[in-house]
Amino acid sequence: MKESKLVNILKCFTEDEIRLFEKFILSPYFSSGRNVRGLYNLLRLHHPVFESDELERESIFTALYPGESFNERKLKNLSSSLTHLAEQFLIQNSIESTAIESKLLLAEQYLKRGEDKLFLSTLRSIENNTASGSDIGTEWFDEE
Repeated sequence: MKESKLVNILKCFTEDEIRLFEKFILSPYFSSGRNVRGLYNLLRLHHPVFESDELERESIFTALYPGESFNERKLKNLSSSLTHLAEQFLIQNSIESTAIESKLLLAEQYLKRGEDKLFLSTLRSIENNTASGSDIGTEWFDEE
């Protein structure tokens, strides 16, 4: 698993993001139905290097399912679920990191749902923030 997509994603997480990711995977809203916490806990121990022999697929499987014969498909399914959550976590962090972008997405949702008052209110909020120069960076203007 040392070279897996999942491990490569986790390598780029900061210590704070690793802690926040644990909360994220525990959230029933984002949970895929599979209990990925055990796999996460095993991998977290090796952050950020992920070089241990304990990260071999068979070793991870044995730690997660003691007494069971190695089942590649079962481990792949679990790993795939955790990878999906890691990607969703990165997307969520990206959305939350830019206040203007978040408000634009919110305004778009209000418009699609026919909530004109909420849409206009959100647009005014964006306008006020941009007029005052807060919550906006030059990268926002470069994205077209």
